[in-house]
Amino acid sequence: DFYDIIFNKAVKLAKRLKKFFLELKINVFKDKKKIDLKNYQILINATGVGLKENDSPPITLEEAFSDLVVYDLIYNPPFPSFLKEAKKKKLFTINGLWMLIYQALEAEKIWFGKDFYPEADILYKKLIKELKNAG
Repeated sequence: DFYDIIFNKAVKLAKRLKKFFLELKINVFKDKKKIDLKNYQILINATGVGLKENDSPPITLEEAFSDLVVYDLIYNPPFPSFLKEAKKKKLFTINGLWMLIYQALEAEKIWFGKDFYPEADILYKKLIKELKNAG
């Protein structure tokens, strides 16, 4: 399901996704208050909300079940407001750094024909440390 401040953008994205997954039922919400988090296992923030320290989370997590996974594509800051709110509720969180790392590792595999995946954990820890020190 999708919600976007720009409703037409969410509709277009849903239609594109529907081409690949024909049986998938996709709801597009015009009002984020109508989203019932009890119906979801994963919630993904793919917006720029959270890039600034004072940004409010894009959606409140008041109604979330304890097994909801909260994923924010933002990796700098490493723990944007959305993930901070999720952590307070003791939800499982993932930031965008893993996606960045795995995209880079796939590119290295294509360019050099070498699998760098064993270094992913080390790379993540180094990058998190650097991002925390930079901020």
